[in-house]
Amino acid sequence: MLDITKRKKNEEELEKTLKMQKMLTAVINNSPAVIFLWRNEKYWPAVSVSDNVIQFGYTVDDFISQTIQYGKIIHPDDLEKVEEDLERSIQKGEVSFNSEYRIFTKAGDMLWVNERTFIQREGDGKVSCFQGIVLDITPQKKLKKP
Repeated sequence: MLDITKRKKNEEELEKTLKMQKMLTAVINNSPAVIFLWRNEKYWPAVSVSDNVIQFGYTVDDFISQTIQYGKIIHPDDLEKVEEDLERSIQKGEVSFNSEYRIFTKAGDMLWVNERTFIQREGDGKVSCFQGIVLDITPQKKLKKP
């Protein structure tokens, strides 16, 4: 006779974890926050992006296939400041980065966004990637205009 109690318990735990993952994915994709995982390379190529990136007119595949790189949708007048501020945060050893800047949608419209990013480091302190949340703050910016 074979005792499969442990295996059954592991299967139940896995099933619970998968259900939770599915629920969290649904929450993210139905929220205004677009989630990115970027490589620490020029223009921050995306490793992963949430499906709700469609609110900016792009598809997940646009970023994952590298057809679009995130840094290239940042307004040219803002890109250098974003790069410098991020580099400053990295050099200071900070774990997060927060910035407001403009991006272009796939249709060419300009949006203001707030990016909140967690700087991921390897054991030796070297930056491996960035986990970011990007929120459209265009309506708030329009309200602030005199």
